[in-house]
Amino acid sequence: MVGEGFEPSKAVPTDLQSAPFGHSGIPPSVYLTIKDYTALSGKLQVFFNFFIFFMPVFQLLFQAQIMLRILRG
Repeated sequence: MVGEGFEPSKAVPTDLQSAPFGHSGIPPSVYLTIKDYTALSGKLQVFFNFFIFFMPVFQLLFQAQIMLRILRG
């Protein structure tokens, strides 16, 4: 600790682009191509179409579950 006083030197803050916080960062060596985005977009569209198509069924099942809990006491 030559050259330092009683307190240690302060850490230099990093800029926001080079240091992600938590687990939200993507390493610079990992990137997605247009092909990856297109494939992901298609899969998400299928999922949302499925969910929208079956939403009334999900609502009925949820309501039935609530009614059973009420009736059982």
